[in-house]
Amino acid sequence: MSRGLDASLHLAFLMLAVVSWLLNRNRTLIREIQYIGWYLLVTFLFDSAAILIMLNRYLAKLLVSNLFLYHVLVPIQFSLIMLIYNSVLQNRTLKKLALAAIPVFAVLSLLFSLTLQPLNTYNSYAVLIKHSVAILFVLIYFYELLATTPFTTIYTKAIFWISIAFLLHSTFNILLEGFSNYLGTYSNSKYEIVFFLYSISNYLLFLILAVGLFVSNFTKSTGHASSLSKIPR
Repeated sequence: MSRGLDASLHLAFLMLAVVSWLLNRNRTLIREIQYIGWYLLVTFLFDSAAILIMLNRYLAKLLVSNLFLYHVLVPIQFSLIMLIYNSVLQNRTLKKLALAAIPVFAVLSLLFSLTLQPLNTYNSYAVLIKHSVAILFVLIYFYELLATTPFTTIYTKAIFWISIAFLLHSTFNILLEGFSNYLGTYSNSKYEIVFFLYSISNYLLFLILAVGLFVSNFTKSTGHASSLSKIPR
């Protein structure tokens, strides 16, 4: 897949998720929907800048690499993910842990950027930590949901789809990080397949988020209409 096609598809799926969020009528009332919207908007801004640098010859020559953008984006994404689970978890200790993880990750990410992985290199350590902690909190959320919540149609809630999206995306990316390290150490194979799978992972993340936000909004809209139709005359 060419870089231009990959960039176009990436932005198309990302824009689909952003539009789905903008159409969600409850985004100003539910905190996790606010946070996922900010996550998508920030990601769109940084990814657009990265693509512009990658495809523009002058910027590519001037800046050499767009990797410095992700040294900033990853801590922001991590913070928003933690804010999402701080808003939906019921256990106070876990809520505080999610908030405490934000400054800890910011410091670790800064240290990595200043020492082991400078701004012109891929910040894989920070990325791996982000995905690992995201998986942990998604699993905690699902455990708490099963343990404390009565039967409900969870697939109509945005947070269910958000959690599924993060779980699949983070798990897939951790596996891909290991696979790419294997190729770099033990094989002379090209990395095209890894980059392709990374792209598929991103497309799925944005697509599932778009579906989840649309489903939650559509369900609440039709549910509201249904309740109005049952008002006694």
